[in-house]
Amino acid sequence: KSAMLQQEQLLQREMYLRRQDELIFVAARQLKGQKERLRCWKEELEAQQEHRCELGGRLLEHESLLFRQADEVRQQRELVNAQRERVSLDKDRLSHVPRFAAEHARHAELRFASVAAPAMPAHR
Repeated sequence: KSAMLQQEQLLQREMYLRRQDELIFVAARQLKGQKERLRCWKEELEAQQEHRCELGGRLLEHESLLFRQADEVRQQRELVNAQRERVSLDKDRLSHVPRFAAEHARHAELRFASVAAPAMPAHR
C-alpha cells in the first residue's frame, strides 16, 4: 500500500513538473518575443538618434550659414550707409558749385570782354 501511494505521489509530481516545464517553455517563448521587440525598438531608437544627430548637424550648418549671411548683410548695409554719406557730402559740396561756376563763367566773360574790347577799337 505504501509503495502504491509513493508511486501515485511520484506520478503527481511528474505531472506537476511537466506543467511547470510547459509554463517555463511558454514564459521563455514570451521572453524571447519581448527580447526581439526590445531589440527592434533599440534599433529604431538608434536610427532615430542618428537621424536626430544628422538633423542637428544640418541645423548647425544652416544656423552658421544664416549668421554668415546676416553678417554679410550687415557689412553690405554699412557699406551702403557709408556710400550714402559720401553721396550726401558730395551733394552738399556740389550744391555750391553751380553758383560758383556761373560766377566763374561771368568773370571769365568779363575778362575776355575787357581784354578783347580795348583791342577792337585799336584796329579801327
